[in-house]
Amino acid sequence: MKLEKFLIYLFKEFEKKKINYCILRNYETLPKKLNSNDIDILIEKKNINLIISIIQKIKKILLFHQRDYLTSITVGDVINNRKNFVKIDFLNKVCWKGIPFLENKDIFSSRKKFKKIFFIPEKNHEAIITFFSSYLVGGWIKKKYQEKIKKIFINNSNQVENIFSKKFSFKTSKDIVEGVKKNKLKFLLQKLITVKFELFYGQFSNNFFKCFYILFIYFLYEIRMKFSQYSLIYLEIEYENLKIKKKIDQVINKRIKLLFNKTSILNNFSIFNQLILKFYNPIKNQHLLVKYKIKNLNSTNGIFYVARPDYKIIFNDKKGESLKYCEKKIHNILNRIAKRKINQ
Repeated sequence: MKLEKFLIYLFKEFEKKKINYCILRNYETLPKKLNSNDIDILIEKKNINLIISIIQKIKKILLFHQRDYLTSITVGDVINNRKNFVKIDFLNKVCWKGIPFLENKDIFSSRKKFKKIFFIPEKNHEAIITFFSSYLVGGWIKKKYQEKIKKIFINNSNQVENIFSKKFSFKTSKDIVEGVKKNKLKFLLQKLITVKFELFYGQFSNNFFKCFYILFIYFLYEIRMKFSQYSLIYLEIEYENLKIKKKIDQVINKRIKLLFNKTSILNNFSIFNQLILKFYNPIKNQHLLVKYKIKNLNSTNGIFYVARPDYKIIFNDKKGESLKYCEKKIHNILNRIAKRKINQ
């Protein structure tokens, strides 16, 4: 099924079931094409189970990943560029450490329809969400979004400041807008501590117990994420020439689902899953997530790893030129790793 057909089905079902939603960013080429790694959709937390059931009526969910504020779903058999799956992040709030910097009711009440197909936030909300998604976490604004955010902040200064003032002081609201408008990145970085403090203090002063609960649940989910034994494989594939690399790409993106081996790892082994927070997982057949790097054997450049690879696959013989051979070799090794993971 093509991405366009899948998304149109999804959005029609949302409207039938009266599910509030907004695609937060990178929606310009949708539903035909996705120009980012995933689709970020804001929803109401109460609707996540219903959304999962809607998707499962027509497609398999290959991977399910859950935080307090985010449910990440990878859907199989959806043709998305050169991939055969699509990743969707369903956010139930736009927040920092679980504390919202915009309220859902405000976003949904002012949303608008794009291409008469799906909903997006109004431009001021979109700019603030895009800005804060990188600024609050890392202290920067992603380059590809800078000009768009800056333009909206310049043309709608008063409206943006009014939105900020619901969570921050008048001075901080004005400083943020002016910092973005004038590209004062160092100033914004210095202001970051104040922004985070005011966001936290606003929630704390408004309702101490709710603030404590939000932070407690947020960190509990993070602990669970850290200690749960998610079935993740790091793979390094080495090749000698570009002809082989093209075949490797074809195998990985089309012939073999990267999230493909059935396992029950996600339901076991973690005290945080079973005792502290019951791990809600609607997926009966879990799949291994494979992260990989493709490296030229003749290259002297080193590769940076988040973790050392579980396994290396080397294509340095004549047989490597066969597409069928590449597929069989990769498939067999991933199956071997899957069995090892399951039996740990």
